[in-house]
Amino acid sequence: MDYSKLSDQEVNGLVMDSISDGNQAYRGGDGSAIELLHQINTVEFGEHVEREEVYAKFDPCNNPADAWPIITENNISIILDNPSMPCATSNARDLFDCDDRIVSVAYEKPLRAAMIVFLMMQEDKLNAHE
Repeated sequence: MDYSKLSDQEVNGLVMDSISDGNQAYRGGDGSAIELLHQINTVEFGEHVEREEVYAKFDPCNNPADAWPIITENNISIILDNPSMPCATSNARDLFDCDDRIVSVAYEKPLRAAMIVFLMMQEDKLNAHE
């Protein structure tokens, strides 16, 4: 997939799809940032069920608090040696001298680059299981 043609919101949605564990959902709605739905309370009164839900913006392409857990859990490196075009990679140590498939993306927004690397890594995992 050519992620460079997608908006930040579309990349955020794909990241959410990839990390979602069934207790979360995203809603696009009015074109604003993706919203992450957390179900935090479920109370049953016979057949009546009440749920308390909290909505928060999920924007890993622009918000370090959303991106950093994904970056660290997947060992993604952000390289800032060229400030005008940061790079994110799945293997910084062997970026230039490894025969294994290394995923890397250069983009002016380092967090977006990292999220694209994450999505490309997920594609590689799916392809490996086929």
